[in-house]
Amino acid sequence: EMISADGLVRRNRRTLEMMRGPGDDTPVFIQLFGSDPEPLAEAARMVAGETDFDGIDINMGCPAGKVIRKGAGAALMKDPALAARITAAVRRAVPERPLTVKMRLGFDRVNAVEFLDAVQSEGIDAVTVHFRLQCNRYRIPADWEYARKLRAVARVPLVGNGDVMTAREARQRLEVVDGVMIGRGAVM
Repeated sequence: EMISADGLVRRNRRTLEMMRGPGDDTPVFIQLFGSDPEPLAEAARMVAGETDFDGIDINMGCPAGKVIRKGAGAALMKDPALAARITAAVRRAVPERPLTVKMRLGFDRVNAVEFLDAVQSEGIDAVTVHFRLQCNRYRIPADWEYARKLRAVARVPLVGNGDVMTAREARQRLEVVDGVMIGRGAVM
């Protein structure tokens, strides 16, 4: 579950209940969302100081309306400069923790190369790209043709996401990305 940075900073009871660390030897990252650099940085500091999560992922790709209306998730795809400021603030807050970003190809137009360049310049350790626009939701197939373009500019490990439903598909995708993230395919 994504964790609201604002809810975490306010120490909202429901948010705190959702934020349970892994408690074992398997590396687990917490995924934070928000639209303001300072609450995200403060939330990252709380995670680093109060939990046993191994790393932090900033969600800049969620297409859900309730997240978009807050200017978070995929709404950040419209503002690479703000996304870079958020990434920089979180990186400064937790320099010792692995930091990743999840993004999409764009919001209503493809701007993934520009966006990736902005966030990777601020010190992320890896990026996950969902190969759809936010406006596409899940109505059309993920467009993995962009994987090669992004691989050419990525200076960090590139993880691909979207329509990976079988082990065979995952192996095929690993020919162009460094890793695959499986969402719906893991629960279907």
